[in-house]
Amino acid sequence: MIHPHIYTNGHICLSIIYDDWSPALGVEAVCHSMISMMSSAKEKEPPADNEMHLDAGQSGSAKKVNALLGSC
Repeated sequence: MIHPHIYTNGHICLSIIYDDWSPALGVEAVCHSMISMMSSAKEKEPPADNEMHLDAGQSGSAKKVNALLGSC
């Protein structure tokens, strides 16, 4: 999926699952926010800083797979 708030490494840029997280938020609220975010994208493109996040937190084998897929 290509979306301006979803990185190719699987990270999702959504404030309520990071900085704005609160134990008062239920699963329903998080899912609703994710659905709303995904349906509101006007452009189908990766985040502008996607390359910076691509290697973050990946193992050596995951980096190799991404390198191979990126060269296709």
